[in-house]
Amino acid sequence: MAFFNLDSSKATTGFTTIPAGKYEMFIEAGAKKQTQQGAPMINFALIMREDVPGQEQYKGRKFWTNLVFQENTEGIVNGFLKAIGAPDGKEFPSIEDFIAYSTGKAVLADVKIGQWQGNDRNEIGFMNASKVGGGKVDDPFETVNVDNPLDN
Repeated sequence: MAFFNLDSSKATTGFTTIPAGKYEMFIEAGAKKQTQQGAPMINFALIMREDVPGQEQYKGRKFWTNLVFQENTEGIVNGFLKAIGAPDGKEFPSIEDFIAYSTGKAVLADVKIGQWQGNDRNEIGFMNASKVGGGKVDDPFETVNVDNPLDN
């Protein structure tokens, strides 16, 4: 049996766009990249949540967006970290640590419709804090007062 048999009647030429709006998603993965000018960048894959009422029909849809690290994007990077719940002053020794911290976090993504090569496509604008929550918890005991647990 063949690994794959072509059936051109089932061929698609791209993804159908979803309506512009704000959607709850999880950050599924991140890949370390560079811009053409050499600035460090993370290409994030986001996945539409299936547990949020009103967006079930888009469950499992994936979206990609880039986060570029350079002087003029410092506000965007800080806004992203705030959206995923990073505490003020959080330090990341490497871009790999940044990716690991971000992966699995819930966000409210602003989905837009843009153009690429004459075709409509979805693009991610800003990411804000999730209104639903959920996702990966890095350290469930981080804010626990171990000396007096009843104060928590």
